[in-house]
Amino acid sequence: MVIQHSTFNIQHSQIMIGKTITTILNSDASITADVADRIYPISSLAEGTPSIYYIIKFLQGNVKNGLGNAEWEITIMTMCNDYDSAWDLSFRIKEAFEMKLSQMVGTVKIVNVKDVTIEDEFEFNANETFGTLIKIRLKTNTLTA
Repeated sequence: MVIQHSTFNIQHSQIMIGKTITTILNSDASITADVADRIYPISSLAEGTPSIYYIIKFLQGNVKNGLGNAEWEITIMTMCNDYDSAWDLSFRIKEAFEMKLSQMVGTVKIVNVKDVTIEDEFEFNANETFGTLIKIRLKTNTLTA
């Protein structure tokens, strides 16, 4: 059985996941201290450092009525003034997601966090800032919106 999803349902769900990402990252005081609420979707790239950007990709699942049961790939980019800060921030982000496993974050429950990878060779040459790429696969469940 193939379930069709409207673009609206997926976009609405991506907004909900974006709010969840922001809530998770802001719930960690050490992350908030570093980035001071500078957490943006990738469309806002170039807001300065230090900051965090994210991309949300729908993989599979049911998003007909809210998120339902769905799987997502989250790509998080850190942007810091030095390599060590970027690497440290990426591990704190990974831990923040793992700590929210099986908990409700707003109306979203993170059911599974898997395949977390951190790539440390990402450099913003134009403005001499450094970053990491963090890829996280999430399974979510939520109350209907």
